[in-house]
Amino acid sequence: MISFSRRCILPLAIALATAAPQAEAQTERAYRTLSTVRQVTQEEDITILVRFALGQFSLGRDQGGALYRSKLVYDGDLFDPVQRYDRDSRTLEILLGDDESKGRDVKLGNLRDLQQRLEMALSPSVPARIDLELGVVRAEIDLGGISLIAADIKTGASQSVLRFSSPTTAPCERLHVVMGAAEFKIEGLGNSNCGEMQFEGAAGSFALDFTGEWQHLGETTARIKLGVGALALRFPSHLGVAISLDRFLATFDKSGFTKRGNIYYSSNYDAAAAKLRLDITATFGDINVEWVPR
Repeated sequence: MISFSRRCILPLAIALATAAPQAEAQTERAYRTLSTVRQVTQEEDITILVRFALGQFSLGRDQGGALYRSKLVYDGDLFDPVQRYDRDSRTLEILLGDDESKGRDVKLGNLRDLQQRLEMALSPSVPARIDLELGVVRAEIDLGGISLIAADIKTGASQSVLRFSSPTTAPCERLHVVMGAAEFKIEGLGNSNCGEMQFEGAAGSFALDFTGEWQHLGETTARIKLGVGALALRFPSHLGVAISLDRFLATFDKSGFTKRGNIYYSSNYDAAAAKLRLDITATFGDINVEWVPR
């Protein structure tokens, strides 16, 4: 089984994001490109392990017959990336982080000028386990239409969007998202087909949109742990929602809910075919609710 180094990229990522701009002009960078494609053969499933410290990241569904496609554009003066596929474990591993740096003191004057990026596309027909660890990134991730088994996503100082633009095509065991100092939006969670969801946010602005087709009937559980920041929750009107709330100096918009005991229930909860039970822990910030017509 392929494993990551114990050192995490997030301390490096946050340090880079918060560093003061450098006065000196950036020198011209030596960008290199590493592209791969593998066709679907007889794979029963695939595991995707990505550690990407810095740049732009995108992940979506492949429109051809590939098991996966990837294109990595990286700064060759700073990093020696690792990209490998293990046929026995059916695992793709792409690493570009502090372990893969060339030992230099990385100082970037303006992250907007960085052209480093990783673009990935996955087969919609092969069941996938996805494990992403992203640092200072601008990420666009769309898992819609993918045969998703499980997804674990961690970000550092990021501006990211995770979408389920269409229903996934397999029962999903879990979705676990850990957000650092971030602006993070998750759209179409009702299309994820995940029986269990967990979201953790350290500081920033977070939006969780639970609209979608909700193929997973019965009760879905989700846990949200929020440090300092604003949380926006968006629910479709047909979804029954129950919220257990543990808050300290955090406001909560109760629109559409009535309280029974210690739980807030939507008016349609008992009769709804699809139900969501939310367990929210919030330290400081605002929790806002929006109901969307079906």
